[in-house]
Order: sequence, then C-alpha cells, then structure tokens
Amino acid sequence: MTIEITDMDKEDLQRLIIQEELDRSEFALSRENLDSLRKYVFDKIPPGGFLRSVLENNLKEACGRADMRNRRKLFEYVEWLYNNAPASCWGSPENVTQWLAKGE
Repeated sequence: MTIEITDMDKEDLQRLIIQEELDRSEFALSRENLDSLRKYVFDKIPPGGFLRSVLENNLKEACGRADMRNRRKLFEYVEWLYNNAPASCWGSPENVTQWLAKGE
C-alpha cells in the first residue's frame, strides 16, 4: 500500500517529520566514522575493509564487512561523501587506488 503525500493531513505530516528527525539522530555518523572518512579524504590514509568497500561503491562487500552499527548507516556514508568529498576519490576501485597513490 502506498500513501501519497497529498493524502496526508497535517498530523500525519508532523509524525513523518518527527520520525525522520529521530532516524537522522539514530543513524548519524559518529565522530569515529567521520574521523575515518576525513583521514581518507584529506590525508589519503588507507581505510579499513568496510570503508574501502563503501568508497569503491561495492555494496555487496560493504554489507558483508559492516558491523551492526555501520550496516544501518550505509546511506549516511554515501550522503557524506556526496556532499563533502571530491568525486575523484570515491565511486570505483580505480578512483580509490588513484586517490591513495596521490598520498605516497
């Protein structure tokens, strides 16, 4: 069953907004997550297996390597990369390899 937003009253919309805010706080990247991303992007420090698979756009590998906390944060990792990282440093294994090679 799908609900169109036009079918929602103000109370339903308010509940949806509150739930979105709760989800954002629950799934927000931790300081440790952000430190790992920043070290890779700004210092070109090789990431661990999970983060590397995220950076390489390998969903299957990322899901397989993720711990319970990170499994639910995949969207947030991609959102952060999209909004904060150069496109040339993520998105494929080749991009990641070339990005890390620049740091040597």
